[in-house]
Amino acid sequence: MEMVIENRRSIVDKANRAFGFGDYDPSQFVKRQDYKTEAEYLAARADFYSRYTADPSFRSTVRKVLQEREEEAKRKETEKNNERFKQIRKHVLLDEFERAHMDNEAVKMAHDDYASGKISSAQIGRKAHEYFNKLEASALDKKAGNILMNELFRGQRDEGKFTDDDLESKEDD
Repeated sequence: MEMVIENRRSIVDKANRAFGFGDYDPSQFVKRQDYKTEAEYLAARADFYSRYTADPSFRSTVRKVLQEREEEAKRKETEKNNERFKQIRKHVLLDEFERAHMDNEAVKMAHDDYASGKISSAQIGRKAHEYFNKLEASALDKKAGNILMNELFRGQRDEGKFTDDDLESKEDD
């Protein structure tokens, strides 16, 4: 489950990089803490910028490094989201109304299979149970996905507003 939320700035940056127009900030490659004095740091930034603007191979190397960083950041974000989804999924519960609705739907699907001749009358109960399990797993996944998306949209995941402890305490109520 890969979820990437784009904003206007990230889309503009991506388009600039794709067309080779991107003005990369030297501070992404030249870090202040690596230099003893401000003058050394500014000289290194100026050197980076002059090499970037003068040498096409250097520009392509910079683009490649930035693209690798972006891909790594996306990969980490996806792993983080997948881990959070699994964490939420463990604690998601369905209420009685949802379970009753799924049970009715599973029985209807099993009877439809019987009516079409796919199963015998002796298999209706087993097939209804299989359908119920599939419907339940799907509903739980959807509910967990909705919770995760709400956290992402509200920016709550990184602030730790919903944790395992929060979810467990809600189950106890």
